[in-house]
Amino acid sequence: MKRLPILLCLLPLTACMTVTGEEAPERTGPQRELAGTAWAAVSIDGRSVQAGIESTVVFQGDRVGGSAGCNRYSAVLESQGTALHIGDIVATKMACAPAAMDQEQRFLGALEVVAAYRWTDGSLILLDVDGQERLRLIHSAEPR
Repeated sequence: MKRLPILLCLLPLTACMTVTGEEAPERTGPQRELAGTAWAAVSIDGRSVQAGIESTVVFQGDRVGGSAGCNRYSAVLESQGTALHIGDIVATKMACAPAAMDQEQRFLGALEVVAAYRWTDGSLILLDVDGQERLRLIHSAEPR
């Protein structure tokens, strides 16, 4: 009788185990490495960002968002391994100084074609389908 409470406690745990002996696939890519992190762009298509104009990427599960330089944006994120696909981007429609609007257009244009990511010297690099660097990002302490 003393074992019954222990067995009853273990029963819910065993219900989640697979019968085939296969383990659930380990979560890789953005689901594990990037979820809940924030990044600030340091370059867009090889060009440094404008001082004082912050373009950010915040990974939140199956979504990505942040500041494009002037406006806030959001999109659905699909990923597998190091492959990424950012869905249709939705952004606010404020007008800003021409320099901020230029950077924003370049930033959003680069995000639209992202196909993969990699790490280099502590930076997060977002690449297009041809493996070309589109965005170079550094870790940002505060999601914006």
